[in-house]
Amino acid sequence: MEDRYLRNRILAIDQAARDRVKDLVNQYAASSKGHPFGNYGDQIKLEKYELCPIYVVELHTQFDNRPISSKQYPYNNASYGARSIYKASDINPWSYSLLTTEKFVHNGKSFEVTGSHHVETCEPCRGQGSVTCPTCQGSGDVTCSNCGGSGHLTCSSCGGRGYSSCSSCGGSGKKQESYSERYISGYEGYTPIYSTRIAYRYVSCGSCGGSGKHTCYSCSGRGQKTCSSCGGKGTKTCSQCHGRGSITCKVCEGKGRNVHCFSIDQELKDNLLTAYFHDEKVAGVAEIMDKRGHYTGERLFEFQAPSIGKGIFSGESEMAAKLDSMIVTHAGRVNDTCHILFQLADILRCETWWVEYTYKGKRYNGVIYEDKFMAGVSPITEYADKILKEADRKLGGLGTIKARELLDQAEDLNVYGSGARINSLRMMVNKHLNTLYNLGTDLTFWLIALFVTPFLYNFYSDLNPVARYVFFTNDPTWPPYGWLPAMQCVVFLIALWFIKVLINNEDHSRKRHGSVFTYVLFGMGKYLLIALGVLAVLMAANYLGLSVLTGWVGYLSWQLIRLALIVLVMGIFLLISIFKWLWKVVLWLWNLIF
Repeated sequence: MEDRYLRNRILAIDQAARDRVKDLVNQYAASSKGHPFGNYGDQIKLEKYELCPIYVVELHTQFDNRPISSKQYPYNNASYGARSIYKASDINPWSYSLLTTEKFVHNGKSFEVTGSHHVETCEPCRGQGSVTCPTCQGSGDVTCSNCGGSGHLTCSSCGGRGYSSCSSCGGSGKKQESYSERYISGYEGYTPIYSTRIAYRYVSCGSCGGSGKHTCYSCSGRGQKTCSSCGGKGTKTCSQCHGRGSITCKVCEGKGRNVHCFSIDQELKDNLLTAYFHDEKVAGVAEIMDKRGHYTGERLFEFQAPSIGKGIFSGESEMAAKLDSMIVTHAGRVNDTCHILFQLADILRCETWWVEYTYKGKRYNGVIYEDKFMAGVSPITEYADKILKEADRKLGGLGTIKARELLDQAEDLNVYGSGARINSLRMMVNKHLNTLYNLGTDLTFWLIALFVTPFLYNFYSDLNPVARYVFFTNDPTWPPYGWLPAMQCVVFLIALWFIKVLINNEDHSRKRHGSVFTYVLFGMGKYLLIALGVLAVLMAANYLGLSVLTGWVGYLSWQLIRLALIVLVMGIFLLISIFKWLWKVVLWLWNLIF
């Protein structure tokens, strides 16, 4: 049995071993595409065939923690035996038979220690069963929060003035009154002719007696009202103690005495240590190392006991020493209040073979696990690494398309662990392809801006002879080279810039063009078609007479810019004037003081 715990064992290389390795290497080669090695397993020479098992060691430990604490609760006339335990150091928590793994159903539970119970007068209330109310400090009353203790509130009807304005005269104390007035409307000879007319005069308001105000009916002119919450007393009965000035003691719940005792607060905690043991050379194969947590194999050893001691393996095998080290780690947590309640040691042995072989004079290696060959270093992994390095060199400029093809080839090789590197390089390839496509849109934009826009400006400057024949005639009085041609060009360029930004934000790398120049040309062609569409829309708007709007917008924009410039200049001059005045004040104060 001892050889089952050995780290590794060199096996004889017989024909069966050679056939097995060659078949598995051929299966590995067939899982990759695009490499020139074919079934290269038929051409390898097996140099080393070694049994290198991986051991998964798990140590489950359940700790029994029994700290001692003091406890008190209200005394309810229960009877207790004579007290024999006076301090916590007299208690040995392990002399008590408490919960076990079978009976334990809670995270923790307290057990009172027999012989430690004794009744004492409650200290907070000194045996009275009640304590002074903290809210009212024993007075039974608290200040009214509604009126702040004054017993009065400002009258809401008059705002504390004691009166309200007369609604009849509006607070002026006078009212306008009409009366009939005689006046001389003419003469008959020397005799005056009298007529009457309606005239107006101000008289004292009869409603308020000329004062312009009425006594507030709500507060009878006092400006204050009695607080309805406290009835004018300024205090209210304490809601905590209901006016008694004291409340029931929360510690003893009004009993006046408490039971004191010691308790053992038992808590069971599970802990798991997992370790993997294998030959160092196996760690060089990433695929087998990444299977941690999913290993399968033979359950080599399982041992459970209330507490596992060292040396559970016979002999001096390395695995025994490793497990003993883990046991010591858990045992180090044992102290006066924490013991090990239960332990389980579990060892899984996973059959793994280390393989070294030569192919065309070069040495390679890998492992066999669950009838699958996992390459550490192989012709295919070297080939994939070479392709990725070449893709990295080609990346950027004219070699970007070639780099993309190399990455596609590396992806088909399906080499374990190369996915992250491929994805990183592919992101850079896509970025370069998008840059090339956007270069085409940028070139077209600036070509249009520099060469087409001047012709467009001249066309719109000569618009008036054409405009006379449009469906909705534009204003024939527009001057050449006025607002219309300038604003038409500005609108055209803004529309082109906005469309360029939208196109540049798209992902163009998904298009499979065969050349970097094709990406540039497609960017130019797509943008040129859109630019022609924008120009056609503007021409159609001009034909319908809608281009007059751009002239108004241009004129209004210029006026707003002029206004903003005027305000800015005036603000600067105002700040300079204020600074000069302040400087004069400072100089005057300096001369006055010194």
